Amino acid sequence: MDEKIWERIKVLVDYKGRILGGILGFITGLIVVKYGWINALYFLFCLGAGYYIGKLIDGKASFRQILEKVLPSGD
Repeated sequence: MDEKIWERIKVLVDYKGRILGGILGFITGLIVVKYGWINALYFLFCLGAGYYIGKLIDGKASFRQILEKVLPSGD
């Protein structure tokens, strides 16, 4: 029984960035959707962006590396 609990906790810790990013995107999306139907697309964008950034955080990327991937320079 204790082993299953620790396995679940380990999964949560391993994917903390994705979980946090998804939750933040979801909450932001709900707030926006509440104020109009057209913003449903924004909701999906927030959720996807939160998941993507969380995935980058799980990959141990630095803040600068995340910004370079999300906002590439025009060189």
